[in-house]
Amino acid sequence: MHILEEYRSALREAFDTWGKDSQVMMALEEMAELSKELLKNINRKKNNKKNITEELADVYVTLESLKIIYNISDIELCEIIDKKVLKLKNKLV
Repeated sequence: MHILEEYRSALREAFDTWGKDSQVMMALEEMAELSKELLKNINRKKNNKKNITEELADVYVTLESLKIIYNISDIELCEIIDKKVLKLKNKLV
């Protein structure tokens, strides 16, 4: 089994165990914790790269959970990401 599929299997099990609302709330909490660390870095000039990395990893995990919860495929997501990056590139020209 591919490692990403192992992650997704664990995330599906968490969803089955705790349900949608719990997993969505966890994602929101993790995003808030990342925001807090980013604000510390900018506003307080704090050298907190390790904390930012930890929170970023938590956000990545919960984003994968949200993809499972809302049945969003990698292809669907990548198509939208491509459009958004193209839009950004056009703004930079």
